[in-house]
Amino acid sequence: MFKLKLNMNFRMNFFVKTAIFTFIFFCIISIINLQFNLKELKNERISLEQRISDSNDIIEQLSDQLAQPYDDEYIKRIAKDKLNYRMPDEIIYYNDLLK
Repeated sequence: MFKLKLNMNFRMNFFVKTAIFTFIFFCIISIINLQFNLKELKNERISLEQRISDSNDIIEQLSDQLAQPYDDEYIKRIAKDKLNYRMPDEIIYYNDLLK
């Protein structure tokens, strides 16, 4: 009877130890996985903050352009930049050596 009780107690201890080991192993793997996910999310956050900063700079530039008056210099600049117009006395040189 004592042997049977000892054997049963040993099986119970083995089962409990195995369950605890499995639980600890699962927790360690989960923590490692969470650390990798946290690192990826931090990198993504940095990237998104940079994109927000760039977008805010573009918005500021466009706001400054809208705040400028529509004078002759503005019209000349838009004609040159957007429509590729040039003044009659302007000479334009194209250089394709860097291509």
